[in-house]
Amino acid sequence: MASYKHFLDEILRLELIDQVPPIQYTIRLLIPPGSKLLDLPEARDRILALDEPLLSYRWENPDPRIDRLQKDLESLVMDFDNPSEHKREFFRTVWDRTHELDSSSTNSGDLFHGLPRSQRGPYLTEPWYC
Repeated sequence: MASYKHFLDEILRLELIDQVPPIQYTIRLLIPPGSKLLDLPEARDRILALDEPLLSYRWENPDPRIDRLQKDLESLVMDFDNPSEHKREFFRTVWDRTHELDSSSTNSGDLFHGLPRSQRGPYLTEPWYC
């Protein structure tokens, strides 16, 4: 959870909110057959069954809040109307949901204070890249 919160902090600090496609907040590590991760005992303890259609093993994070957060955010991305036009609103939702699950008191009230106005720069039309 601390790493994910740091990830969000850095996006905010570097003023990248308008450049990050919302789907990027939800991407999980893919573990295909033959991955060297399968050789690591600490990884094997978390790996579940092979999802043959996806050609990737399902796995669980040692912190169940992370799996819950990923599923919640993935659902939000799918339901979010035109996320490329409302990235700051989406980021605030990600921020709030992350801190809510972490029982943190960090409030998103002044999250964008001091940031330049939203600017739409170059973007990919298909943000599902890895």
